Amino acid sequence: MGIAAALNALVEIQESISIVLPSGEPERVKKAYKTVPAESDMLPTTPCVINIWSADPLIESSGLVEIFYDVRMQLFIRNAKQDVGADIANLFWDAFVAKFVTLDGKTLMGNISHSTLSGGSPTLVGWERAGGPYVGLDMHLNLSTKQFF
Repeated sequence: MGIAAALNALVEIQESISIVLPSGEPERVKKAYKTVPAESDMLPTTPCVINIWSADPLIESSGLVEIFYDVRMQLFIRNAKQDVGADIANLFWDAFVAKFVTLDGKTLMGNISHSTLSGGSPTLVGWERAGGPYVGLDMHLNLSTKQFF
């Protein structure tokens, strides 16, 4: 499977991630983007995730090509109170970890060989986009795909 199938599965998994807010209300990732929306666009629906990928060196052997990718996953939460947004982001971190340690999460529902989730440095971040403040998470999903050519 290639990166297109992996991204399709990734956004499906991301949009299935949910938490329970301290108030007891459910919350979920409302939108996951396979690519970056225009920088001038406010994000109308949050929490949302923007995915940005880069390819690392590939390994080829007898027509089988293994390609390694780093998918930067940016979770955006718009909340008037930064501390409340940070609390929500912390809950989402736990939910992302729980999702990506399952077999479906590790293999993106069978679309990749394996994956590893890690946080950026820092992981809990403040974002600004189109003049609006957001709190969120900077995460990385390292994965590989295998294809015959």
